[in-house]
Amino acid sequence: MHAALESIEELGLRGTLTLVGLAKNEEEIFFAGDRESLKLPYDSQSLKLIRKIRDEVHRFGISFHRNKRSRGTFKNELEHIKGIGKQTADQLLKTFHSVKKVKGATEEALTGLVGASKTKLIREHFLKQDPETHTGQGFN
Repeated sequence: MHAALESIEELGLRGTLTLVGLAKNEEEIFFAGDRESLKLPYDSQSLKLIRKIRDEVHRFGISFHRNKRSRGTFKNELEHIKGIGKQTADQLLKTFHSVKKVKGATEEALTGLVGASKTKLIREHFLKQDPETHTGQGFN
């Protein structure tokens, strides 16, 4: 709640919003600036609605960060290889599930998926990054 208040301050929105927090264990409701919590009956419709809102906010936040992390970290690294586009990067990630596994893939596995010329580009890219880890089979 403290971090949310700081953000509201930075955005110049103090006084225009009502910030409410819900403590997990006790299911107590806290309003920004108040020292006392509001305790609603555990089975009240109001508390059920507030719980659903909290759960949905958490679900959305977790999904957003997972998607952002997987798109931002993995795809960008593969797409930065000259000659490898978004479609090929997506295909590699769908098959190998991570950049680390793409690095560790055998030449045969990569060639079977994306062809010899793209395999050469991928292997050269990772070899330039870390020439000491090249084993002849993969890069890990």
